[in-house]
Amino acid sequence: MHATRLRRVLLFAALLAALSVSALFVYVPRTYRAVTLMGDSAELVTAAANWGVPHPPGYPLYTLIAHSLTRRLPYGLPFNVHLTSVFFHVLTVASVGAFIALVTDSLFGAFIGATTLALGRTFFLGSLYAEVFPLNDFFLACLLLCALPIAATQEKAGARWYLLATVLGLSLAHHHMIVLALPALAVLVGAPLWRDARSRPRAAIGPALCAVVPPLVFYALIAKAAARHPIPSWGDVHDLGSLWRLATRQDYGGITHASRHVVDGQLLERLDILLAGTAQSFGIAGFALCFVGAVWGLRRSVRICLALLTAILCTGPLFASLNAFDIHSEYRIAFFQRFTSMCHVPFAILVGFGAAQCAEWCGASPRIRRSMSHAALVVVAALTLAPLVDNIMSIDASEDRRAVDYVHDLVDSAPDGALVLLKSDMASQAAIYACGVEARCGSRIVLTPGQLWMPWKRDELSRRYPQLSLPPVDVPSAARWLVENNVQARPVWIHPELVDEVVRGELSVLPSLLLFRVYPNEAALRSDLYRFRAALDDLVQGRTCEACRYVPYGRRITGADAQLVRIYDTAMLAHATAAAQLHWPAEAEALRRWKRRALR
Repeated sequence: MHATRLRRVLLFAALLAALSVSALFVYVPRTYRAVTLMGDSAELVTAAANWGVPHPPGYPLYTLIAHSLTRRLPYGLPFNVHLTSVFFHVLTVASVGAFIALVTDSLFGAFIGATTLALGRTFFLGSLYAEVFPLNDFFLACLLLCALPIAATQEKAGARWYLLATVLGLSLAHHHMIVLALPALAVLVGAPLWRDARSRPRAAIGPALCAVVPPLVFYALIAKAAARHPIPSWGDVHDLGSLWRLATRQDYGGITHASRHVVDGQLLERLDILLAGTAQSFGIAGFALCFVGAVWGLRRSVRICLALLTAILCTGPLFASLNAFDIHSEYRIAFFQRFTSMCHVPFAILVGFGAAQCAEWCGASPRIRRSMSHAALVVVAALTLAPLVDNIMSIDASEDRRAVDYVHDLVDSAPDGALVLLKSDMASQAAIYACGVEARCGSRIVLTPGQLWMPWKRDELSRRYPQLSLPPVDVPSAARWLVENNVQARPVWIHPELVDEVVRGELSVLPSLLLFRVYPNEAALRSDLYRFRAALDDLVQGRTCEACRYVPYGRRITGADAQLVRIYDTAMLAHATAAAQLHWPAEAEALRRWKRRALR
């Protein structure tokens, strides 16, 4: 009996090792080599390179791990940082497989559940670029796995509390979203925690310290990193007040807010996108197995199943309810779906439970022979995994350079010494990477006027650009003030989304690659038309605009790819319109042809 059990354990270990190695072989060749503008990836790569402080809550644990990899791995930026997502998701897949195996004692269930998670589109895409969510996914899976032996025993957990508390402390040092896992943990280990705390109150001090000390230590490191004034350095952390403001996301309106701005978006729309993304990731068969697994779990282990259902509810629908994301573009939908991979972890576990139930049915029925039983399981595996295997063929970001070329085109739109005013997350991310990693900004003053309401941002800009006058806090439009008070002294370029806000009175504009040049008056614009026509000729002949060669033709993997196509399409349309208004028909027609190709 002991030998049989040992052989079973070795089989499970071999399966988990095979799943991990297979996931590595699938993810690594398809991972981005260059920077990507999906989500906050460019900012995180820059923070890792410089040991900086990214946006709230600062992600101290992730940034330190990523920074260490930039120095340890030989592949260079940003690929080193992208690999963190690969490693964290590989560990998540292994943890999910281990959880299913411990509960069901089914090799088939562990294989189906873990593989379905690994190949699901949202999880798959999240493995290919630097982001904070893969580490969140791993912590959720690890917390559930560490809580499982505590929930399964009637004896005192002892040292198991220390392990669970340490993982919880590390997860709190990473991302505040992990608190969404606490209700599920309460369902799993709430009763044992109450029992052990009542019997030995002093014994709870050690695990409590393990949960509290890691976030305190890692958040204290933020102040050390910020003292070096890296790029980025959100919050300009220098005391407990600024550290608290960063950790509690005060610049975003608080812990429960995705943005400080009110956005248009109904709860039902967000839930619909959440459901559609989950369905795309797991397929119809995956949903069916999840339902079967939930029913099986409620019959076999109510506490474990309720914990998993609670985890799905809190990290999925509850999160979507608390955070009013803007979801009215393909890019914004992809931005929202990055957050949802966390709820896919318990969903995949229930899929594994359902597969284990199918294996049990096939093995227990006397009417089904052994060969027929195996054939039935092959059919179940094929129906579940076949729709997801296409992701291996269709998702490959290893050769994608659209984002880095966009970074170059954006910065090169303005010459050295210019004041560049940006708007939109994508442009801001590109500028952070260009200035912080590639040192490409030179003597340009690049800033986002929409951030000037934050006192720390004004202090940071005053320190970096002492020659720049900043607008009063109560000015109606910081962007317009900056243009009006600088356009006579230095060349000014603005983001297209700022044109309607800025151009008033005598101010005039001409498109300049991805930006617009602002002139103090019509006469200044007319005197610069020779330069503009030469720039148009360079654009038509392909001597400028690095990404124009292939943006319309490249395969669109993420919402960011579709957004880049729209950005370049809008830029070409602006140049074509300007050429037509200036009675230059040849240039206008050439640019319109590019636009027509982009829309195919």
